[in-house]
Amino acid sequence: MHGSARSTSLFAPRHWLRGAAIAGIAAFAVLALMALRFGMRGTALLVARGLPALPPTLLIGAAQLSLAGLAWGALLPTRPPAAVLIRARWVREAVNSILPVASLGGSVVGARLLSRQGGVPGPQAAASAAADVTGEAIAQFAFLLLALLLASTLPHAPYRPIEVIVPVGLALLGLVLAQAAGLIGWLERLAIRLLPARFATALAGMEQKLRAIYAAPWRMAGNIGWNFLSWSVGALEVVVLLAALGHPIPWRAAYAIEGLGIVARSLGFALPAGIGAQEAGFVLAGMLFGVPKDVALAMSVLKRIRELIIGITGVSYWQWREWRAARAAK
Repeated sequence: MHGSARSTSLFAPRHWLRGAAIAGIAAFAVLALMALRFGMRGTALLVARGLPALPPTLLIGAAQLSLAGLAWGALLPTRPPAAVLIRARWVREAVNSILPVASLGGSVVGARLLSRQGGVPGPQAAASAAADVTGEAIAQFAFLLLALLLASTLPHAPYRPIEVIVPVGLALLGLVLAQAAGLIGWLERLAIRLLPARFATALAGMEQKLRAIYAAPWRMAGNIGWNFLSWSVGALEVVVLLAALGHPIPWRAAYAIEGLGIVARSLGFALPAGIGAQEAGFVLAGMLFGVPKDVALAMSVLKRIRELIIGITGVSYWQWREWRAARAAK
């Protein structure tokens, strides 16, 4: 009984509100410092100019989440309804975007939601979330590779693709090798020792389920394919925002800017939503292709606003589900 009460408290509103406040203050501080560095008034005017582009970027974000939800479902032997997958992926992304959870807490919450709403056993849901992170990383690397190759065909390309592909490829290889070496099994044993009994029971057998997923290559192939489409659709946001900011660029350059910016965010995985890393990534990537620093920063701020809208609504939906579940349990 004590363990159950403790596990429920982990999802109580006071925890995520405190985390959201911390993440919000950190995000505001980083963006304010960067705006001061590049000119706050000019950046604010550019952001205001780009606000009408938010509705189409929200549609692009929704399309990305839908494709990412289908990618997650490709890993499951029995696929829940698409709406359940998309909601779980939405909440997972929202928690990672809003809360300071090092991009890991969202997977826990998303797996819990998938188990509750989709009837997926706890270990299966947790294993599929872990495998989806790997598939997403592989798809991200493929997306970056294509982005760099496309951008290298532009006149006066500012780099050689090998200069970025090698470090990203090594990081991806490290992730795959860590899982192959039993990282998930070690985390499972640690969780069983540290987490409340309710969570420990749910995670038991996760490593076995994860190995079963990797033993079915067609599942991983489907996951990587859907995730690749999701990343590619995201490049449209750069095209839309830069056009709205009065600085249209070739679509190949926009594709590369999105790829480099997303990788920079991934390298800052320990920060909530990659605060600071994403902004620096988009500013530097934009400069490579002739986008002024203030325009690139304004684009990144608009992306943050879109993320906040999706994140706040997603976390609110999650908390509403938790509240309903708590009431039903009384």
